[in-house]
Amino acid sequence: MSDVSKLAPEQHALAAQLVSALSRVLQAARQGDVASDVVGEAVDEVRRHVQALTQGAGGLALSLAGERFVVNSVPLQLDFRAHRDAEQLRHIWESLGLGAIELGAKVEAAQLEPFVGAMMLCVRAPERAAQVLLGRTWPTGIAVRPPRRPATKLSAGALYAGLLLLAERAVACFAANTAPPTRHARRVMQRLVDALEDDESALVALTSRPERRDRLATHLCNTAVLSLVIGRRAGLERTMLVTLGMAALFHDLPKIGLNDRTLDSMEQPSRVSEQDRARIEQHWLATARKLVQLVGLSEATVARLVVLYESRLEFSAEGELSLLSRIVRLADAVDTAGWTRPGKPFIAAEQIIGALANHGARGDDAPLSRLFVAALGRYPAGSVVKLAPQRPGGRGELALVVSQGLGGDAARPMVRVCVDAAGKRCDGPDLDLAVDTSRAISGCVDAREAGVNVVAPHAFAPRVRGA
Repeated sequence: MSDVSKLAPEQHALAAQLVSALSRVLQAARQGDVASDVVGEAVDEVRRHVQALTQGAGGLALSLAGERFVVNSVPLQLDFRAHRDAEQLRHIWESLGLGAIELGAKVEAAQLEPFVGAMMLCVRAPERAAQVLLGRTWPTGIAVRPPRRPATKLSAGALYAGLLLLAERAVACFAANTAPPTRHARRVMQRLVDALEDDESALVALTSRPERRDRLATHLCNTAVLSLVIGRRAGLERTMLVTLGMAALFHDLPKIGLNDRTLDSMEQPSRVSEQDRARIEQHWLATARKLVQLVGLSEATVARLVVLYESRLEFSAEGELSLLSRIVRLADAVDTAGWTRPGKPFIAAEQIIGALANHGARGDDAPLSRLFVAALGRYPAGSVVKLAPQRPGGRGELALVVSQGLGGDAARPMVRVCVDAAGKRCDGPDLDLAVDTSRAISGCVDAREAGVNVVAPHAFAPRVRGA
């Protein structure tokens, strides 16, 4: 629809309200609640918003770009409540195989109501969407487009592997007193920011891999990925996200050469003696000076210095912290808790997220903590969980968390069964626990002990979108 115009500022808020209203209508249809007054009011709201937007902008084109809705070529900026509605609508949109909905300026209510009704029907039976929505000739002024064919891009696994190699090179360069590859790091971080639009679940799953969990480079890589997940939810612009990722990638360089005893003590700041605390402070300052000597002083370097210094003791910095430091500190804490070292037992993702939620609820990081928990869920992608037995005395299956479920319940993700009730390995079925409420998670298990490849669903099966 080439004759539509971009949204005026006052129309932007109207478009956000349209997305929320349409989300409520289709969620009600999915739950079978289509006769209530609330649904009727939401349908009326959809009709009013469509007519106002089509008349004011010469038409309406609603599409999905990555994980964000775009109206007339303008990405929507949403508040927290509208963002939750948009997340639900995105999952429904993808399940129906929609690319874009285009409505002309002269669409009337008599034409619009059957169209909304057809969408509600397809929500209950997604397999009919291709025939009912995409394969049907609608009245003039209404068009439904399939998704555009995605451009060829690096897979999440290739991006993560490249980031890990980059982190290892940075550690080696810093240990050898040579400048780390900052320009290369910026290019990799730009690709990673773009990849999070579609591959967030796969990248989060890669951070949970048990292999190489005892290496600093792996921790730097994982902290960068998790920091970007929080930063995106916090609404940081792309340039700031790249700066955040770079800062996270360099934040723990001072830990090069520290022994396990010192590393363990840093995770429990209250037990660090005054003498050791002073020694750590001096070590961190020396590392900051070294970083400036190696890469020079620039705005990006200053950001990395701030995060590097403020990360010297987890959850211990006093006074005001920069936003980037708060984000990196949360990501660092989650990944550090999952580290395995001699004498350090396995900590389940459920415990890590629970501790994060409890810490954030009591501290100044509460908003960021809520964003992080909402993004990762109670069981992050890559977690191996045990499902409760379906009958008394029975044995529960093991399942791998693939992504967050369509229902938005942090405790009921999308999972793939990998060990059945008889103890045999299998590949599926996939279960959305937010929809299949007869199934429940009873706890987490160590992926290494279970012998489960936590990234297999993302590498060898059709991608399940949504995180």
